[in-house]
Amino acid sequence: MEKEAKVKCEISQGMFPEERVAKITLPDGQNVYAIVDKNFVETKAEPSLEKYINGKLKVFIIGEEGEEVWIEMPGQGFNNGSRVKVPKSLVEK
Repeated sequence: MEKEAKVKCEISQGMFPEERVAKITLPDGQNVYAIVDKNFVETKAEPSLEKYINGKLKVFIIGEEGEEVWIEMPGQGFNNGSRVKVPKSLVEK
């Protein structure tokens, strides 16, 4: 059951021009970070190294559990690997 979706998150510039850092904030306040190619994010402006801006990260939904879904991120996460459970309220299908 892999479906494409977008997750609301914050985006900053990565170390390289084609790289972005995505930060997903979970309801418990924990932040999940991933380094991804810039083609996997949507923003209304160009992010910078100094500041996160609102955006969306393209992901795959790989499972559902009640009001939460398991997503697979397009890059490796810093602290949780590439798969993480997020509330459905953060996901746009």
